[in-house]
Amino acid sequence: MAMDFSKMLRTVIEGLYCETSTNMTSMDFSKRLKVTKTLTTSINFIFHNIYLLNTQPDLTPNTPHTYKYPISGTNTTYPTHNMASTNPALLLLLFITVFSFLKPSTAAGIATYWGQQSDDTEGTLEAACATGNYQFVNIAFLSTFGNNQQPVLNLAAHCDPDSTCSRYSSQIKACQAQNVKVFLSIGGQRGSYSLSSPQDAQQVADFLWNTYLGGQSATRPLGDAVLDGIDFDIEQGTDQFWSDLARALAAYSSQKKVYLSAAPQCPFPSPSGDVRNQLLPAIREGLFDYVWVQFYNNEQCQYGANADALLARWNEWTQVTTNTIFLGLPAAASGAAPSGGYIPPDILTSQILPSIKSSPKYGGVMLWDRFYDKQSGYSDAIKGSIN
Repeated sequence: MAMDFSKMLRTVIEGLYCETSTNMTSMDFSKRLKVTKTLTTSINFIFHNIYLLNTQPDLTPNTPHTYKYPISGTNTTYPTHNMASTNPALLLLLFITVFSFLKPSTAAGIATYWGQQSDDTEGTLEAACATGNYQFVNIAFLSTFGNNQQPVLNLAAHCDPDSTCSRYSSQIKACQAQNVKVFLSIGGQRGSYSLSSPQDAQQVADFLWNTYLGGQSATRPLGDAVLDGIDFDIEQGTDQFWSDLARALAAYSSQKKVYLSAAPQCPFPSPSGDVRNQLLPAIREGLFDYVWVQFYNNEQCQYGANADALLARWNEWTQVTTNTIFLGLPAAASGAAPSGGYIPPDILTSQILPSIKSSPKYGGVMLWDRFYDKQSGYSDAIKGSIN
C-alpha cells in the first residue's frame, strides 16, 4: 500500500513541478527564486513523509531520526510528527491542496499587432519586443487565403513577402528568446478570405503549418523561424468552417504546440441571433487558448460616457469556453479606432481594470496596434497596472 502510494504521489509531484516550471517563464527573477524555494521545500516535505510511510510507519511521534532530502541532498535530523502515521490518502489530499495554491498562474500581459505600417514609422518587430511591454505580438496579416485563393502575406511597407520578409526570421527568434509569443494573424478588416468546406479548412491549416509553423515548405516568407501560433482576426463573411480550421491547426500540436487566439468584435449575439459574430461558434467550442475581444469600433459595447456597456459585454464574454480573455482597445485617441472606443490610460487603470481583473479568465489587454502604441506610449502607461 505504501509503495503504491509513493509512486502515485511522485507522479503528482512531477506533473505539478513541470507545470510550475512552464508558468515560471513569465515571471521575473525574484518571483522565480521565491517559487523555486517554496517548491523545493514542499517537495522535500512530501518525500520526507513518503520515507516515513515506507520505512517507519509505526514511528513514535517526536522521535529523532535522520532523513536525506532528495532535492537539497542534505542530511537533517529532527523529530517526526503525527503526519507520519496519517492515512496516505490524507497526505495526498494535503499535498494537492497545498500545490493548488502554490502553482502560479500565467501572469497577465499585453498583446499587440505589428505589421501594417513600416519599419520607419512602426519600428521593427525586434524593437517592439525589446520594449518588454508585450507578452504577445501578432504579425498582421495573412490577408488572402481559402476558397482556392493563393495565400497572400500583407505586411504593408515593412517588406515584400516574395523577397524581403525573410529578414524578420532572426527578429522573430529574438522576440521568442525574450519569452514573447509571436503569432501570425489571419484575416483583418480588408482582406479577401473565406472557407468553403471542411476540406478547404484542412488545406489552409496544412499551408499555415508548413509555411509559418513547424512544418516544411520550399516557400517560407518569414524564413526558418517557427511562429508560436495563429491568430484569427475574422471580420467578414460567415461563421462557417472556422471551427474546422482551428481543430485542424490544433491537431498539429501533437508535433509542436500551436497556440490559437481569436479577436472577435465585442457585440455578443442574443438568442435571437440579431448580431453576427463569425468566430463565436469556434470560441464556444473552447478551441482557442486566448481570446482578445475588440472593445472598439462598436458603439453598443465600447467605452463611452461611462463603462457600463463595456463591463456588461465583458461579463458576457467571460462566460464563453476559454481560459483567457483580453480587453482589446485602441492604443491612441485618434486614428487607431475611427468609430471610437479609446479609453484614457488613467481611466483604464482606475475604473476598468479593477473591475475586470476580478474575473479568473482575465488575461490582460490587447492593443491595436504597435504603430499607435509607439506614438502614444499607451502600454508604458498601463503596464504597471495589468496584473
